[in-house]
Amino acid sequence: MYSTDVSVDDIEIHSSDGDEEEAVFDSSSYRAFIPQLDNWERRIIRCVFGDNLESFTSSCAETSMFIEKNILVDDIQYLSSYRAMKFPDLLNQASIIHIVVLLSAHRILRYLLDEYPASKVWNTTKEGVNAIHVAAAVGDYLALRMLLKRKDVPIDKTDNLKRTPLHYAAETNLESAITLLSYDKQLLKSVDIDELTPLQFIRYEYRPVMQQFLKLHSELLEINEEDDQDSGADNKKVCCNSKTHYCNLIFRNFMNIQKLYDN
Repeated sequence: MYSTDVSVDDIEIHSSDGDEEEAVFDSSSYRAFIPQLDNWERRIIRCVFGDNLESFTSSCAETSMFIEKNILVDDIQYLSSYRAMKFPDLLNQASIIHIVVLLSAHRILRYLLDEYPASKVWNTTKEGVNAIHVAAAVGDYLALRMLLKRKDVPIDKTDNLKRTPLHYAAETNLESAITLLSYDKQLLKSVDIDELTPLQFIRYEYRPVMQQFLKLHSELLEINEEDDQDSGADNKKVCCNSKTHYCNLIFRNFMNIQKLYDN
């Protein structure tokens, strides 16, 4: 199992003052929300944008449960530069959990996971997108870890395009892919509406390290499943051959990944 020893408490949250936050959202990010935000909705978004847990819990926590907006994802400042390319451009009927994860508000996310019912935490947009899809699509592996710690986590749930969180993580960063696979390696075999696995999903994108990583673990998963099926008198010989192939495969892919990093 992979692990990344990062705690939410270890992260220092830097918030701009109210005027700076207002200026940023007035110029761009407020326009991402449709219909236009009213005053109490603006207050909620400001709290989330600054990850201001104190203000959120004192004035927004209850009302935020009922917020539902359509979101033009690329209109949120800077998000277009790092989000998954094939993630929906428009999220319809997004709730507070989607907004919090989209803006990487980790302190508020932890509060929602502790206080909100499962129906609110795992709420989906009209596109079938849940909080795990969003975290994977923005490459927020810390948010992924927080979500995946819940026992009721629907890690293999697909959106309306039959894409798993790993499909979107494949377009963002290695940390997110590792986090997801540490919980469920079967995600490697999931196919979307176009019959594409996560590895095939990025076949035309220049992501050599991610492609090599997914290829390696897909092959290792296949070997493990073949081992589970082998039985009978020749089982020891098969296992021996399989272990040799397993070691060779890891070494070969390690060398390939090392070359990619060196270049």
